[in-house]
Amino acid sequence: ISSGGEPMTRRRGAAMVEIALVLPVLLLLLLGIIEFGLILNDQLLLRQSAEEGARAAAVLGKPVGDVTSVTVEAAKPTVLQPGMVQVEYFDPSSKVWLPAGDIADGSGNDVPRGAMIRVSIVGYRHRLVTGSFFSFLPGCQDGTLAMTASAVRGRE
Repeated sequence: ISSGGEPMTRRRGAAMVEIALVLPVLLLLLLGIIEFGLILNDQLLLRQSAEEGARAAAVLGKPVGDVTSVTVEAAKPTVLQPGMVQVEYFDPSSKVWLPAGDIADGSGNDVPRGAMIRVSIVGYRHRLVTGSFFSFLPGCQDGTLAMTASAVRGRE
């Protein structure tokens, strides 16, 4: 090593190049971890709110409007619109899911006992913190990610 200080300058320059190469990769990894955590959080909130709605419909027999309200309320702090909640029941004779309704006096839903009730959340868009950076993900559009959730329970 010479006493002119040249090797020390080269080492600092090499360290700066290494940081310049590694830092973008580390930032991308960090952003990905944060974004994934936020997406997972919203998915869990949607799933839990669908479960709450299915419980209200199947166990408590609440009217469809009340089931929708319970589902929307359980999804907070996400912004869930009532139109995003679907309440259906499975008709074994036709083997299709039909929209649930209310009995005439409005005191409950008209789903027959023993039938399967499905509460679905559709059309929810999770706003990505990173904007359109992760737009290559399936379902991403305009900096948002399409998410759905549903829960099925037997009518008691």
